[in-house]
Amino acid sequence: MKIAISVWNDSLSNAFDFSTEVLIVDIEDAKEVARLDVELGDSLAQQKAKKLKDLGVETLICGAISREVVFALDSLGIEVLAYVTGSVEQVLEAHLNNSLDAAKFVMPGCWHGARNGFGGCMRKREKHGRCNRTER
Repeated sequence: MKIAISVWNDSLSNAFDFSTEVLIVDIEDAKEVARLDVELGDSLAQQKAKKLKDLGVETLICGAISREVVFALDSLGIEVLAYVTGSVEQVLEAHLNNSLDAAKFVMPGCWHGARNGFGGCMRKREKHGRCNRTER
């Protein structure tokens, strides 16, 4: 499985729409086996989504993200874990350990974690059900 993490310096980029770099991590048996830094440039939503798909990415972990980009990624079968914050290494470790839903990885202002801003949860519904986290 390949995941992409939206990067700004050593942290997750606050907004994927304006991010120009992702870290692609190849994961097997819940362990990192390879990584690659990829420049996205100033691409449009559809171009970014297509590039991630062409790289074999199955999941994107990012900060804020627009509806247009979510729809572009979703149309290509790429899962989006949005409204995440933290250092790239901490977020990657949390993802590998299935603890990315911890309150410390929720962006400020995202009162219930991973809300996409237009009525749905960006994290797996089967894991979280309805977003009903109470941490603030």
